[in-house]
Amino acid sequence: MRYLFSFLALVLFSIVQAQDHAFSARGGALHRSISFEEANTIKSTGLYAGIQYQFIHFVTSVNLTLASAQGGSESSVYVPLCSKFTLAEKVYLIGGPALDVSLDSEESENMHIGYTLGGSYELTDTLSLDTHYALLFAKASEISQFSLGILYQFN
Repeated sequence: MRYLFSFLALVLFSIVQAQDHAFSARGGALHRSISFEEANTIKSTGLYAGIQYQFIHFVTSVNLTLASAQGGSESSVYVPLCSKFTLAEKVYLIGGPALDVSLDSEESENMHIGYTLGGSYELTDTLSLDTHYALLFAKASEISQFSLGILYQFN
């Protein structure tokens, strides 16, 4: 049984090594609009930075977003879980569910779940232009977020 487990682990390791995967660093600018049930809307601009992992056509990243509005600032961790589709040579469509967790909120509602849609254009083998639009929902608020940035692929 131990040999079977070792053999399966070796096969799995070989498959993972042979697949198309990549790690990337990403960063750029973002614009956020937070709407509350009371018809209040807060608009903010800021920056984001993160790390992205791509495995075949699945793309996920963990991004730290920092935005400021009306004299205050907000930070969150934004995690899209997307599929990546080729539209044309060097042009890709990216979309899927997303999660945003506020790091500043003392309220119980600090998590927003929604979806994201975006695209990327490969400038070189290691550098891409990347854009996303996300619509995230919670019980009493809604966030729409537009981001534009650069993606640097390590491998």
